[in-house]
Amino acid sequence: MCGCAAADFKQDDSQKGYIKIKGQINKYDFTKSLVPVKNKPYRLFVNANMMKGGETALGKVARSSIEQMTKKEVKHYSTPKLLHESLKEEGLTKAFSQLTPARKKDILKYLSFR
Repeated sequence: MCGCAAADFKQDDSQKGYIKIKGQINKYDFTKSLVPVKNKPYRLFVNANMMKGGETALGKVARSSIEQMTKKEVKHYSTPKLLHESLKEEGLTKAFSQLTPARKKDILKYLSFR
């Protein structure tokens, strides 16, 4: 449990009550959001990946720290060579370029995890 109070953080109106944070569990870095709970303090949900990365588990003691992310992180995903070649081969380069920026980003983000 972190000794930080959610009252120390400022809400970003664009996040509808969520507070973006970055932190560590046993030196394992993560980024998450503090989640608002009606009439209660904010919560940080710790998932299995965070516990595994922090080499901890339910019932074990872990060192943790969090801090508010004040700058929006914009991630850029490059177009894989295979996608570029396939679009060209199938005559879909123009169609891909006409997709909305959000749709292109979603596709490139998905492909970056394959």
